[in-house]
Amino acid sequence: MKIIEFDSHKVALTPISEGSTEALTQTDIAYIATLSSPARRAEQRAWRSALRSLIGKEAEIEYLPSGAPRLTGCDWQIGVSHNTEWAAVAIGKARCGIDIELLSRNFERVAARYISQEEEQLHDSTHPLFKPLLWSAKEAIYKYVASEGVDFLRDIQVTALDMDAQKLSAVFRGEPLPKIEFRLVGGSSLLCLICEKQ
Repeated sequence: MKIIEFDSHKVALTPISEGSTEALTQTDIAYIATLSSPARRAEQRAWRSALRSLIGKEAEIEYLPSGAPRLTGCDWQIGVSHNTEWAAVAIGKARCGIDIELLSRNFERVAARYISQEEEQLHDSTHPLFKPLLWSAKEAIYKYVASEGVDFLRDIQVTALDMDAQKLSAVFRGEPLPKIEFRLVGGSSLLCLICEKQ
């Protein structure tokens, strides 16, 4: 497992192939057993073992109507994301949104659905990480705002990008959002995190 420290949150990263049941609760194990897909079971095992390594077994996991997991029995806030290589869990005292994307994914194919003309004019828009970064940031924002009917092109606008500082600014339906931070993970994935200011 790998830990990345952000200002207000920690992110635990576990390779999907290394998720184990050792740290899991009986409730976690029972839930995973109900899943028919081996890939879904591996994802659940990985992110739940990452979470349990951070907080132990006291808190229970439940799901909101949106499908997002949350903790009960403690005051921690979590965000979860995974791809075929990594499971990522963000944990902190404030609301967050997290996304992890494989860089090998074909972002060009759907770029017109999430990158506006204004965003194409941003500094660093020719950087090789630009398209994956905007997609991942908008996914993290979508999870953070927890609003229905979000259009990535119309509702979420990235307004500034700093590749060196690994931060970007964005607005949701015209309202400024907290800074989004990003990191490369294992050379093959990109992680974006947005956290409510405390």
